[in-house]
Amino acid sequence: MSTSHNSNETMPGSISYQKRTVGGIIQSAIEAENSAHEIYLQLSKIFAHVPDVSKFWQNLAYDEAKHAHTLKKVQMSLSDEQLATAADQQLMDSVTSITFLLNKISLGTVETLDDAYEIAHEIEYSEVNHIFKCLAGHFITREDKKRILLHQIVEHQQKLTDFTENFGDRTWRRQILARSTTPISSN
Repeated sequence: MSTSHNSNETMPGSISYQKRTVGGIIQSAIEAENSAHEIYLQLSKIFAHVPDVSKFWQNLAYDEAKHAHTLKKVQMSLSDEQLATAADQQLMDSVTSITFLLNKISLGTVETLDDAYEIAHEIEYSEVNHIFKCLAGHFITREDKKRILLHQIVEHQQKLTDFTENFGDRTWRRQILARSTTPISSN
């Protein structure tokens, strides 16, 4: 008999086992969404001296948290057998790609708002939204929910597309310097 996956359980096996299963792909996608969420929260702090820009990063972080929550709901709705099913090779490759991307991002290299914008662009137009769309689209069976989900992804990416119009072009972005979020020692 099929049982629903308990959200408090950890996925069995190694990372390679996890990435080879539907459950592992979903878990990796949740982690990717959470990583993007954290990156955007940090960018919000780094640019807190520009309140509208800080709010922009907070909004992107909120969207990423919603994506992670949606994937968690999908994960919890699947049986253990479904979670243990072998994953599609293309999705496995996509997870590997986005994991590599998110691991290589260093906010310590962000000197200007343009640097932050380029990081966000790289995240948003990488595999992360593709994975989210594929997983949620495949496992969410109601058509009305699928349409809402796809609309959320389009709106999320549109925020970045509209950034220049709402805040300024590359020349302006390069003039906005990042500020450290750690206190400077007086010693």
